[in-house]
This record gives sequence, structure tokens and C-alpha cells, in this order.
Amino acid sequence: WVKGEYACSERQFKKNLQDGGVDLSRVTTVPGFYDKTLNADTKKRLGLSRASIVHIDCDLYESTICVLDFVTDLLVQGSVIVFDDWFYNQGRPDLGEQQAFFEWQKRNPQFELIEYWRSIMSISFVVNLRKNGR
Repeated sequence: WVKGEYACSERQFKKNLQDGGVDLSRVTTVPGFYDKTLNADTKKRLGLSRASIVHIDCDLYESTICVLDFVTDLLVQGSVIVFDDWFYNQGRPDLGEQQAFFEWQKRNPQFELIEYWRSIMSISFVVNLRKNGR
């Protein structure tokens, strides 16, 4: 890892989205570090109550844990979770997004995650809500 490698200003981020054809009127950015911004106040301010698709592009374990904890109570039957960098660490389950996911999954037995799609670096799961949390 190189210091500053993941740095991106909000302005540059929005330009990247716009260059990719994204309609910015449908985007809300929340500037700041995940551990400071992904909280109940943000959910309330944005009116978040459930998630259809969660796209996690964190690379790092620490960031992924924050995101998974943030979305836990937003997941419903049929939600899709996409991990952009699932295989980033040579596919090691003890690093990065995979490590965070497996730890989170142990803490949340109410969810059964069914593999939906995968590519060279990414994977996605469909959320199935288990009865009685098991």
C-alpha cells in the first residue's frame, strides 16, 4: 500500500461518476471516513430504511467492517451485496473484504448469503433471511 493511493476529493469523485454517465441528481455523497460517517445519524438524515443493492468497494478490512455494520439493519430478503475487491488479496479469506465478510457473517446468523455472480475480482450474494436467525 502506498500512502495517499486511495485519496480522492469529492469533486474528483463526482467527475468520475459524471464521466461514467451517472446522473448526479440521483447521487448523494457523504464525505468523510467510514468510521466517522456511517452511523445512525447518517441513516436518519438520508432516510435510509432498506437496501436493494449494496456495492462494497473498500479493498481494506477496516473499511469493509464499517460498511457491513452500517448496512446490517438495512438488508432485507433479496438484497444484493456486491464486493468489488473480493479476490484482491490473492483470494485470501483472512484479508481484506473476505476477512471482514466472514467475521460479519458469524455475528449475523440471521442472514444466509447465496452466491449470485462472480468475476475475476468481484463477487455478489443475494440475502436470504433465515427463520429464527439460524
